[in-house]
Amino acid sequence: MPTNPRHSRTTIHPSEVAFRRWYPAIAVLATGYLTWLFIYHVDQLSIPLWRIPVIMISFAWLVITIVAAHFNRPTRGRIPQLPVAVLIPSRNEDVAMLWEMFRSLDRQSVLPTVVLFIENGDSNGEAEGVFKAWSKATHIKHVHFMRRPEKGKRSAQVVGVDWLREKYPNLQVLCTVDGDTRLDDVAIAEALKAFNDPNVTSVAGLLVGQNYRANLLTRIVNLGFVSSFMNGRAAWSTFNSVAVNCGGLAFYRMWVVLKHLDEYGTQQLFGKEVNSGDDRMLTAFSALEGDTVFQHTSVGYTLLPVNLSHLTRQRGRWWRSFWWGGIWGLRRFNPNQAIWWLLLSQYVTFVLYAVMFPLVLLVDPIVNSKIPWVFFVYIAGLSYLRSARTLMVKRPDQSTANQVVEYLLLSPWVTLANLWLCTVLQWWGLFTFWKTGWMTRDKVEVGIQTEAAR
Repeated sequence: MPTNPRHSRTTIHPSEVAFRRWYPAIAVLATGYLTWLFIYHVDQLSIPLWRIPVIMISFAWLVITIVAAHFNRPTRGRIPQLPVAVLIPSRNEDVAMLWEMFRSLDRQSVLPTVVLFIENGDSNGEAEGVFKAWSKATHIKHVHFMRRPEKGKRSAQVVGVDWLREKYPNLQVLCTVDGDTRLDDVAIAEALKAFNDPNVTSVAGLLVGQNYRANLLTRIVNLGFVSSFMNGRAAWSTFNSVAVNCGGLAFYRMWVVLKHLDEYGTQQLFGKEVNSGDDRMLTAFSALEGDTVFQHTSVGYTLLPVNLSHLTRQRGRWWRSFWWGGIWGLRRFNPNQAIWWLLLSQYVTFVLYAVMFPLVLLVDPIVNSKIPWVFFVYIAGLSYLRSARTLMVKRPDQSTANQVVEYLLLSPWVTLANLWLCTVLQWWGLFTFWKTGWMTRDKVEVGIQTEAAR
């Protein structure tokens, strides 16, 4: 393993992500789509009466989500001087991507106080080799390596936080980073700005696909993935109620994590230890104590699944934690909190779609002997509406023209993909929610090719 790796051919320079000030254009675009969708829904008033409330409730919730997302703004102002620990549990990560991740920590405009890298499970020593080579050249003063033979990201985090509490008792912010994610140069600095508000207990960063150009699937997934941040998390952040961060880039008040560490480490489902849902639970504990927000100017580049098998297992795991984690939230939060109603809305939406999709896609075509073309036009319009805010994100490795073309060509495919990822797999998660393991990371499933790996 080289001790002085050269820059990767896939490293993006400059790394800072910009955000286009296209609010007027996007607002006009969204207004046009919403007007068309409203006309479509009014036209549906001629259908059987029992369907009308379902359709109108769905449309009203769509409007609320889209509008709320547009009202969310990142926190500006000074960067507070808060000691930050970066905790990185790793298992079967691509060696080249680990180099990218470590080097991105060195390029931060605000360096973390301490970095703890945990090799989680059996390994061949490659990850440790990368860490040792990086640790000799890093500008970060306190960097540490830990090996655990046991598997489990959540248990690794518990061990890591316990160790940090003992060795660095003055830490105030915990940043979780995955080994398959490299950070934008200002990722930590931008997230810290949100902690100027003493009520903020958690900050979600924005993740975009590092390998989005790998194939057609990664391009489609990336568009939907970024949209889930720029719409879903942005909308919930308007109410200070983000329910789930992504572990690739998330920030928490250290005192909140320490307060709930025992429950986090011993959580069980039907008497079985819970190993998944780590991001959801850390965010939920933060929401119990204060405001959870989304800061889209804090950006990380993460590796996306490059085949349907990996993607299916990943999303299946997410949906399983959606079911048991959401029920946990409804039991622990209060109805006087916005997050309680937002969580409830997800289950209401699931019930509505569970009724409407079979009717529109199966029953109506059989009864009326025709293909529901209007419905497909409707979901295409819906796709463009939901993906519009992704146009704000200006990546240094993608031209504006290319981004607009992908938006126009791929947006409808995102919704079609979501029929599998967010409908079929949501049902699959419901019927298998008691499975609490990861079911991925038994081998390196996705990576990048770099000179450092040769």
